[in-house]
Amino acid sequence: MEISKKGRSLKVIFFEYLVSVTLGLVLALSLAMLSVNFLTSSGMIKPANYAENLILKNKTKLAKSEPFDASLLPSDTSYLLLSNTGKTLKSNMSQATQREARQFHTGNFNNTAASSYLEFKRKNGYVIIHYTLQPHYANKWLEKYFPSVNILFATLLVIFCVVTILLITLFWLNALLNNWHQSLKHPKKFPSKIWILKCLIQRSVNLI
Repeated sequence: MEISKKGRSLKVIFFEYLVSVTLGLVLALSLAMLSVNFLTSSGMIKPANYAENLILKNKTKLAKSEPFDASLLPSDTSYLLLSNTGKTLKSNMSQATQREARQFHTGNFNNTAASSYLEFKRKNGYVIIHYTLQPHYANKWLEKYFPSVNILFATLLVIFCVVTILLITLFWLNALLNNWHQSLKHPKKFPSKIWILKCLIQRSVNLI
């Protein structure tokens, strides 16, 4: 009966450890999200829909400005001006992006987060604007040399998870060590190291 009670105690300790790790991972995720939200609210990071919102805000001007006013577009976008017959009038897109834009114009391209398009009718044709639905740094130097915001978030998440799990593990390890120290003073009241080791081995074998 004594071993059974001690076995249940170890199960409780192991369960509490798993619960602690789970809560710690939730906390780590929350901290990573709060960090990115803080950088976004402070203006250091542009949200994923920043370019799209600005394009839609200037929709009327983009459609009616003569000549076309490219300064109305966000800095991380590109455009293609087409005539009513589909001839290229002006563009700052790469050739590959132009091909995608023409496919979008004919309805043969579906927008993705990495490559999205908006098209507006103009008096002498169409303007097709390319943008991404991904967060960006407001600073051009950071945008050019730093990892993407998504990679930054993933890095912060990994760091917070590792630190959280490490702290929780150290806390429970310290608790077990305290029990072991107490067992030296009261051997009849607390399980010995050898007994705990046997139980852990037995539990591991049962799990396998």
